[in-house]
Amino acid sequence: VVHKSVASPGIPGKRLWVEESRTASIWTLAASYHYLNIGLFLSSDSRTAPRLNQFWSLSLDVIPPPLNASLTFKKLTRNSLDLIYQGQECTDSKRLRVYRPQAPVGYSTLGHYAKQDGRTTENANVLVVKETDGKGLLRHPVTYQELWRLKAKYNDTEAVIWRPVPPPGFFCLGHVLGLGNGPPPTKAIVCLHWSVVGRGWPVVSQRVWWDKCSYNRHSTIWRVTGLDECLSAGTFVFHRGLHIPHWEELLFHCFYLREVKVK
Repeated sequence: VVHKSVASPGIPGKRLWVEESRTASIWTLAASYHYLNIGLFLSSDSRTAPRLNQFWSLSLDVIPPPLNASLTFKKLTRNSLDLIYQGQECTDSKRLRVYRPQAPVGYSTLGHYAKQDGRTTENANVLVVKETDGKGLLRHPVTYQELWRLKAKYNDTEAVIWRPVPPPGFFCLGHVLGLGNGPPPTKAIVCLHWSVVGRGWPVVSQRVWWDKCSYNRHSTIWRVTGLDECLSAGTFVFHRGLHIPHWEELLFHCFYLREVKVK
């Protein structure tokens, strides 16, 4: 039980389970920029979602921005990107290439860079970050969630695309690819405090790869874009389906330029 001063109204998310007789169901709390995403669920006495006034979470203010902390970024060019994977899902699909940024000493990686084979990496601007003047704006993810297992039939190695799961109050700005069956170390990337993160938007021109090999495996990879005062990290996100991801999925995150220094 928490005091109402630190509680914030929530939004119904996905239905996780429904009882066979349709007399009960379980629902998630939707992700949001307005409250903490703490992984809770709610039960309902029908197949429909509980009433809106039953969805609550903690206010962002319970994890306030650290005092006297700031961030410095560097833009990496293609010479600082290591190719870690290239492959395709079937003979008719485009080849996918995934690169791991090589961050300078003291800087941390935010995600990986992806492109379709045959397209140049000449204009790749991938950001890496470090904290200055204090600590508290960066955290490593707590774990990874498996999103997509790339078939080994047409590839040199097995690989899996993973979504980093951030601590409450933080956002990760991109997905990563791990070689083999296991995820990368959690220390491989960092996530950002909510106070310096904004919402990016999916753009059709930034769909960098897609898989149409079979209906049940339709998927796309998108470059994370910024908007107005929000700066893109140049990372990628994976999405099931060929359509443009809906903004409510909160896949696309960027930096508020007015909050951070970029070098």
